[in-house]
Amino acid sequence: MDIKGAVALITGGASGLGAATARRLLDAGASVVLLDLHSSPGESLAAELNAAGADGRAVFVPPTSRTKSRCRPPSMLPSRWARSGSWSTVLA
Repeated sequence: MDIKGAVALITGGASGLGAATARRLLDAGASVVLLDLHSSPGESLAAELNAAGADGRAVFVPPTSRTKSRCRPPSMLPSRWARSGSWSTVLA
């Protein structure tokens, strides 16, 4: 399966299996959105991934509310992803 250019939304993406999945997807040419808690290492992981060659294709997005029904992470995504309609994969 060719995922180059796809955008993957990964819940729990800041550590463990989520972080490992993000790395694999980035290596295959996808962009990743790491969804995780404010207290997670998501921001530093996205910076690390981008510095290691992801070149802006890794973004950390914490929830905007503690209430699950009010989480609206897409409003924090780069506009090129939100407008593109290129959401390809959601990993939870």
